[in-house]
Amino acid sequence: MSPVWVERLNRATEYRELQQVFAEILADARSVCNSEQVAASIDEAIYRIQKESLRDEQELDLLRADSEASKTVIFQ
Repeated sequence: MSPVWVERLNRATEYRELQQVFAEILADARSVCNSEQVAASIDEAIYRIQKESLRDEQELDLLRADSEASKTVIFQ
């Protein structure tokens, strides 16, 4: 079972929320009671962050392209 913070990471949309989740990750990582599970959960969290980052970059690229297309139409 993944720690609760893995699911909270999915819902975090603001920087403050991400900071709180990161603090929980650090606290779990520092505990030695179940280090293998914590390591697996951290790997999962990193994967999710990378996936979200890629999606955000793709959305940003689309917005930039739309913006450039609008500028071209307006200034012609």
